Amino acid sequence: MYQILYFNLPGRAEIAKLIAHVGNVPYTVKYVEREEWPELKQKLTFGKLPLLKKEGDESFELHQSTAIARHLAKEGNLYPKDLNLSSKSEEIVLTVYDSSVAYVRILFSPQEQKEEAMKKYIKEDFNVMLTSLDKILGKKKYLLGDEMYWCDLYLLDFLGSALDVGGDISQFINVVEWKKRVDSIEGVKSFYESDNNLRKKK
Repeated sequence: MYQILYFNLPGRAEIAKLIAHVGNVPYTVKYVEREEWPELKQKLTFGKLPLLKKEGDESFELHQSTAIARHLAKEGNLYPKDLNLSSKSEEIVLTVYDSSVAYVRILFSPQEQKEEAMKKYIKEDFNVMLTSLDKILGKKKYLLGDEMYWCDLYLLDFLGSALDVGGDISQFINVVEWKKRVDSIEGVKSFYESDNNLRKKK
């Protein structure tokens, strides 16, 4: 049994929870309260969350959201075993990650700069990334072909936050159809409805 530690807000732990849920990897979530954080921060190797721990193995602690996502994807058979496919999955995940870093940087920018910065990001980063992913998808069911992997969930999770702040995928027909397909997967649907999904609309 794994334990995912993060703050009680939608953020970098959502992808770990989504992958664990879809991959049927047993896990619990511990939400760190604000008053707990200063003391806990001093005890962590890198002083950051999210953190993945494993029941019965006190030596195992894993930081960094993408490393955690990758680990849980392997546990849940959502990581490609073929070397070429695994490398392509990494390529996609890191492309999405780069875009997410730019996105998060804007969220924490001064309020008076945020609107213009977000418009520029959508035009010069978000749409450019989706143009490439739309071409990669073509007529494929999923990003790597007929089987859904962690890279599909990684992109899906990012779109969940980006679409809330003005991102629009309607012009990317292959991405639109892909998203419908991934959204309809039973594990994804049940995660959306679960209490662990902090983006769930109340």
